[in-house]
Amino acid sequence: MRTHRLWIPLLVLAGAAASLVVGAIRGREDLTVGALQQLVTVVVAVALLALWWLLLSRFRVAVRLGGFVLFTAVVAGLRPFVHADGTSGSSMPSFRFGLADRDAGTVELAAGTRLELADGAGAQPLELGPGDWPGFRGARRDSVAAGQRLGAFTSAEPLWRRPVGEGWSSFALVGDWLFTQEQRGDFECVVAYDAATGEERWVHADEDRYDTYLGGVGPRATPTFSLGVLYTVGSNGLVNALEAHTGRELWSRDMLEDGGGGLIEFGIACSPLVRGDTVYVVPGVNPGGSGEAPAGVLAYDRADGALRWRGGTRAAGYTAPTVGTFDGEEQLLVFGLEGLSGHDLATGEERWFTPWGNSFKNGSAMPLLADGDVLLSVFGLGAKRVTPRRGGGGWEVEERWRQRRYQLKFNGGVKRGDLLVGLDGGLLACIDWGTGERLWKEGRHGFGQVLLADDGLLILSEYGEVILADFDREGVTERLRFEAIEGKCWNHPVLRDGRVFVRSDVEMACYQLR
Repeated sequence: MRTHRLWIPLLVLAGAAASLVVGAIRGREDLTVGALQQLVTVVVAVALLALWWLLLSRFRVAVRLGGFVLFTAVVAGLRPFVHADGTSGSSMPSFRFGLADRDAGTVELAAGTRLELADGAGAQPLELGPGDWPGFRGARRDSVAAGQRLGAFTSAEPLWRRPVGEGWSSFALVGDWLFTQEQRGDFECVVAYDAATGEERWVHADEDRYDTYLGGVGPRATPTFSLGVLYTVGSNGLVNALEAHTGRELWSRDMLEDGGGGLIEFGIACSPLVRGDTVYVVPGVNPGGSGEAPAGVLAYDRADGALRWRGGTRAAGYTAPTVGTFDGEEQLLVFGLEGLSGHDLATGEERWFTPWGNSFKNGSAMPLLADGDVLLSVFGLGAKRVTPRRGGGGWEVEERWRQRRYQLKFNGGVKRGDLLVGLDGGLLACIDWGTGERLWKEGRHGFGQVLLADDGLLILSEYGEVILADFDREGVTERLRFEAIEGKCWNHPVLRDGRVFVRSDVEMACYQLR
């Protein structure tokens, strides 16, 4: 009598079940580690079951081949209804179901279109006011909404929701103008919206597109507003200066051509930094460039885009340049794939460097500056606090502490008093600023973002939830939680006067807190 060796698939399924449970347990500490174990488990189990069916099951050849053909036909029949949507923050494949095109509802631009002005687009230059949010993570690039409070709010009312083109850009908010960057078909767009209604005011479009499975689609930098002008960086390195109230192009440069390096693996993510009369960007010294002497950092004249200097010799990361002051000297800070460097603002000369790069080459958490020190954190490595200072022969960097149990991925974390809070492995974690000791870790928010108000924390989860909470050394207390938007939310939120602006790769919305 022929047996079909059913013990083999049962053993495979039992082993897979055990591995999935272990992955879920490991996910309580780090969502990425747990998810990767579960993904590998599923792939290996399916492969082993297929091998058993085709080679070891002892069913008749016709049955085995028929079963394989039937399985293949079912998978092929489902293909029009299942759409690959890149990966989640934990590197798990994401899928959408249904026949709808994810670009439905966004504006498709005709070839050659450069600029569309909506009727009634503003006639007066814009000026920054109290509470405005001029660019990536706010005025100081620290995700701190100074002067904003959350304690009195117990509900949220949606003011508007609308589709948005793909991308990981956040917002610049100036008066009643809201600016972001998005992908619309084959065009990278800078778009101005009415902050009160969500209605489109103007679009600046460049025929350009970045699209990879892991990195996703569209621009990943955020517009920077300064003195009536909007400065933007596209995912392939196009730098634009646009008149903020009209969208009119003032100048444009190609940072990869100017820098001489190649395109970084997951697209350029450096939101431009404007200081005085200079615009700073970070193309990086990445493989694949055409320049004989590539430069990692560039400075442009803000008025006409003239190249002022080229400096730096290191590969770019996925953070934005910022400014810190050490021993009385203001410096340009660049957190690349290998670590953090400090540069002379006027010349680009590197003053110092401290290594802190992971093996994945994907550091994207902004440095945190406080008390003359800098906190660096990357996935897979952890965090360290350092003090740059003048030494006998120049500049040196002293390490205060390092901590493997505080690994930020897409968010930069925030500091209140002596407490640091951020999404460590997709869970909210708190460590002591003075010692690096981890105090607590709880709440599964995925790889979203955090924003600090005067009296609490606003969290935008990867899954589209907004959470208002408070925290101390003992833990976190939620005040309000609501479903805000659809899509994958790696984009930073904005808070002003009780209004929360959020977006994902497919949708954007504004909520009034009450």
